[in-house]
Amino acid sequence: MSVLRIEGSTDYVNDVLRQLFQGHDVEACVESGHVTFPNHPGLWANGELFRSYERIVQLDVRLGGFDGDRVLIESIAGFGPDLDAQASFAVQAFANGSFHVLLPAFFGRPPCHGTEREIWKIGSPRAVYAGLITSVFGYPPAKADGTPNLDFYPAFIKRLETCSLSQGTHWVRIYQMRHEGAVPSNEVLLDNVPWEEMQAFMGEHSWPLTDRHYDVRVFLVIKDVG
Repeated sequence: MSVLRIEGSTDYVNDVLRQLFQGHDVEACVESGHVTFPNHPGLWANGELFRSYERIVQLDVRLGGFDGDRVLIESIAGFGPDLDAQASFAVQAFANGSFHVLLPAFFGRPPCHGTEREIWKIGSPRAVYAGLITSVFGYPPAKADGTPNLDFYPAFIKRLETCSLSQGTHWVRIYQMRHEGAVPSNEVLLDNVPWEEMQAFMGEHSWPLTDRHYDVRVFLVIKDVG
């Protein structure tokens, strides 16, 4: 799939990011194509929109300056009948699922809007900032007792705790879609790169069968404890 940069979208996205951060008590300003943070020297963010299909845009948000030249990239789809609706959808999805993870993980803000800070043992104790499990097309069908069937997530955590991750900061994005046993999407990224071991694990997971599409997405940041 080829994507085309939408001209002028950087200014729009950067201003949205500035407003989001300032709305959560993080001073922010836009300078030379980047959002900068006077109280967090070195950190920067920016973003832009790309056209992937007629009714879909891709929002890319980047965060850098936390560890040398490493850059965290979050890509989120936006759906709608026109560009304004698509951009609004993508921004809202970013705010719901990813933005509130960045705030405590990189800016020292208290967890909010469903984001949690937990200690998981991944080789050694690590601080994990996990966002909400979100969905575009609907969650997996409920279990017989009516509770949500999100069993993939504790299974993922259990498997993650057997993995060997280097010290330092890491970020993980999971996006899974299922339909009648088919796998339209099986994505697990570690530090922006497909995590083949975890994608295979998610592919082998026993997902509920149904005749409708469903999907789940979750974003998390892993940091050293200290």
